[in-house]
Amino acid sequence: MIFNIGAALISLRKTNSLTQQEVADRLCVTRQTYSGWEHNKCDLSFSKLADVAAIYQMKMDTFVRFITAFSSDNL
Repeated sequence: MIFNIGAALISLRKTNSLTQQEVADRLCVTRQTYSGWEHNKCDLSFSKLADVAAIYQMKMDTFVRFITAFSSDNL
């Protein structure tokens, strides 16, 4: 299975009415870095993946299941 983490990140961000800049600021990265993650142009480290889950108040296992389900639905 190919995971579309970028599409899942976009969905979560838009559902929560956040801009790329707002999420990037919370993660202490540049907007360009965050944009790269959303467009699957840059790899997202496991630690930052956990930080993203925390922003959306999701446990890591729930976040991984979301990404897995989202990826399966959007291939």
